[in-house]
Amino acid sequence: SAPSADRCACGLRVEVFTGDFKYGGPRAQGSIQIFGDDDRSIGPLTLRTEGSHSPFERGAHASFPIEVDDVGFIRRMRIGHDNSGSGPSWFLKQVRIKHLGTGAWYTFPCERWFDRDRDDGHISRELLSQADAGELGAYAASPHHVMATPANQPHPGTDATVFAELYCGLGNT
Repeated sequence: SAPSADRCACGLRVEVFTGDFKYGGPRAQGSIQIFGDDDRSIGPLTLRTEGSHSPFERGAHASFPIEVDDVGFIRRMRIGHDNSGSGPSWFLKQVRIKHLGTGAWYTFPCERWFDRDRDDGHISRELLSQADAGELGAYAASPHHVMATPANQPHPGTDATVFAELYCGLGNT
């Protein structure tokens, strides 16, 4: 989307790195939403390149220059695809965003599948910027250990896959 009149425009370069896995590059349409300071956000924006090839092919590094409203310090992002086309499966290693005005880089590690039939079935994910680790301290950069205690009932176990979603002041991760 074009920058609005009440905010300064800035240039960003979004770099998407896919994993080198078989069936890891979709023909689906990708999109990104970027969140910054004071709940400012842009997007969702469609990620597309010139030509007929998918920018998200197996083992690819695609770069997308965009001109948008400045959201300040980039805290998190949501990236995904629309599950369209043949073979929409996608393995995302990481996303890097460069603020062309300040030169600041923001890195968003992922290492997950975006596929209805793999991993947890999600085709969209919210990622936290590694740059926020300095502000949040070692807590943000360290692994989180979740302990679950089964109910005091006979046979409380399960063969089902159990998921946990952690929340902090910067959104879900």
